[in-house]
Amino acid sequence: MRVLVTGMIVGLDSRTMLKRTVNYAKKVHGKDIEIIHFFDEAGFNTPNDVRQFLSRFDYVMEPIREATYAKIAIKLEKLGKKKPVIIRVPATIEWDDVNIKFKDHKRIKKYIKPDVIVTLIDAEWKVRYRLETEYPNNPLIPALKDRLRLHNFEEILDWMNEEVSLSEDWAEYLGIKHYVMSRDQPPESLYKLCVNPSIPSFYASYPMTHASKKDRQLINEVIDRLKKHVLIIDPQAIELGARLTPGPDKDASFAYTVHRDLHWDVKKTDGIVAIQPGSEPPYSWGMASEIFHAAMYGKKRWLLMKAGSPFALIHAVSPENIFPPDKVEDFFESFSKKYKELPEMRKKGAITPTMKWYKQPEES
Repeated sequence: MRVLVTGMIVGLDSRTMLKRTVNYAKKVHGKDIEIIHFFDEAGFNTPNDVRQFLSRFDYVMEPIREATYAKIAIKLEKLGKKKPVIIRVPATIEWDDVNIKFKDHKRIKKYIKPDVIVTLIDAEWKVRYRLETEYPNNPLIPALKDRLRLHNFEEILDWMNEEVSLSEDWAEYLGIKHYVMSRDQPPESLYKLCVNPSIPSFYASYPMTHASKKDRQLINEVIDRLKKHVLIIDPQAIELGARLTPGPDKDASFAYTVHRDLHWDVKKTDGIVAIQPGSEPPYSWGMASEIFHAAMYGKKRWLLMKAGSPFALIHAVSPENIFPPDKVEDFFESFSKKYKELPEMRKKGAITPTMKWYKQPEES
């Protein structure tokens, strides 16, 4: 199985995330996952190598990319089609105020033949922090730092959006699934795609702003149980900059939060599980919007909510897929009939507890 991973080549620290997935696969499931990095295969070992590559014109850059993909293809052939492999490639690069797009879809079809494409993203404030601190395990930063225009959130999010957009075009051209995933999703998320690219996927929708500690505990428990059946895209894997002061950065962050959840998460998954454990208002505007858009996209929809609504019953969710929060067991009995529990997720350590995971400090 081959997973093509895209995303900003600086600011994400994707190598840490990919290594975490490989370690999880080996420790928990006894499986080896190979990682191939485009820039490593291209022989860019120093910042100057990167500068020279990006400073050249298309007629020079394209033969280099062609040769690099051909080199990767030789490695993939030796590994075999059944070997889980992650291929980390750039879709775009910011350089001298220009977003350079690598229209490599034909090369990817010819040489890589991926089963699924995953674009990694992260909170914009964390990306800027990494760029400013020059995290040591990415040699590209010294080459790119002086030529990047990523000074505010809008510019960072624009690059992130370009990565998602072009990767989406690649996936459409290849006829395969495309996911957008936080680099802080638990390691079992990417692992599932490495061993089963066609695994059913669901977006977890729930109140992010107004939720008591008790409600949050129920939400996390439901999410952890869902992980045993399907791939879950969890919005809390993106740490929002809640303390932002009013201004352009906050406006950009809020705008992309809505764009990400509706267009990148709800649209790309197979369905949505909405969890509204509280019996008192205010209900989540975000969750209501996500359920509505899931209905418009024709996605599968499940709802855990105490207070029923004729609008929910008629327009959003089928009655047989609505359960009160105190009937969680009934919900899972029904859900399990359509989405069986994954045998490999029964192993000890296979599921990373949500409540513990998102309290973990940033890895160095």
